[in-house]
Amino acid sequence: MIVRLRFNEGAPKRLPPAGPRVVAMAADARPASPPAGASGLAAILTPAAVLSVAFALWRLGADLGLAHEFLVTEGILSRWQVWFGAAVLLQAGAFALNRRAGAPEPEPEPPSVQFPSSRQPRRGF
Repeated sequence: MIVRLRFNEGAPKRLPPAGPRVVAMAADARPASPPAGASGLAAILTPAAVLSVAFALWRLGADLGLAHEFLVTEGILSRWQVWFGAAVLLQAGAFALNRRAGAPEPEPEPPSVQFPSSRQPRRGF
């Protein structure tokens, strides 16, 4: 079986000529490059947040008598609220790093209205 894909190549897009003012503005508005490890760190923070939620639920279940004893019995890490707070902070950090390192979100294209060349749109009544 042979499958052939044909792509319709439209007219090439032409950009308007950039004047000196546009070039100067573009030179001043360079975005800061993100740190090299930002996306890698963000990829690790999300599973850490999930693990923190699992510990919080385990501790909450232990307090209600639904689960076995939690691994930390005394101290600040023995509170389920601390684990939930840590999960929120970790996920917020991952979100911020993903936005900073990030791939720009694709913008939806506005709908275009095209009229046939033989008919012009009516103006007025």
